[in-house]
Amino acid sequence: MSKESPAGVCVVCQHPRRLPTRPPVCDADRTALDSMLREIPDLLARLDPAGAGNGSGPKVSGSKDPPVPLSVDVVDLTTQSRGGTLTIAGPDQIGYLSVATELDFWVMDWRLLLWSDHSIPLPTVAVLAGWLRNRLDIACDEHPAIDEFAAKIRQIHKTLTRMVGDNKRTGERVGTCPMKLRDDSRCNTPLHADPYVSQVACDRCGTSWASWLTLMAAMQDDVTDEGVAA
Repeated sequence: MSKESPAGVCVVCQHPRRLPTRPPVCDADRTALDSMLREIPDLLARLDPAGAGNGSGPKVSGSKDPPVPLSVDVVDLTTQSRGGTLTIAGPDQIGYLSVATELDFWVMDWRLLLWSDHSIPLPTVAVLAGWLRNRLDIACDEHPAIDEFAAKIRQIHKTLTRMVGDNKRTGERVGTCPMKLRDDSRCNTPLHADPYVSQVACDRCGTSWASWLTLMAAMQDDVTDEGVAA
């Protein structure tokens, strides 16, 4: 469900000094979303399913060394779309949904609400991201859950930049994520508060808090009802 924000304040960042010239989304968030959608296909293409960066060199013919194990997270992120559904494949899955699945879900959602007469794009990340970019401004004007879309795109972008090694932390570290994952383990991902964004979000599980104060309360309780780990 889309969150409410004070009148005149951007529904995405809720920053009191970023008053939208075209409500309900401020210009900075429109630009940021467009940039992230543009970069996501390239970031995904840079992921190495064999676990690049683990120090293993190329295998010599006849080597008795075992093959490099696949990175489960990378495999999860790079698999094909499930046709616009975010339903978990099975009880054993505790990792990521694929980027194609996440984007396909939003394409289907936007088509249903705003562009029912438009054809369904090919379910590849590059095509889906391009389809969303081409309609982003109108969606920012008219989609009732544009804040949820923005949070998901930000989560995907942060996850990919972290996994390809481009992630540059901004803001002060404020603790570790208190959410429990589906295997009942604690997420424990380091969290940072961006001085320009009131919301604090976890790169790993996608849980977000409206402010660092709500995060502090959640950390004290160790579990929060404000979000569910993905």
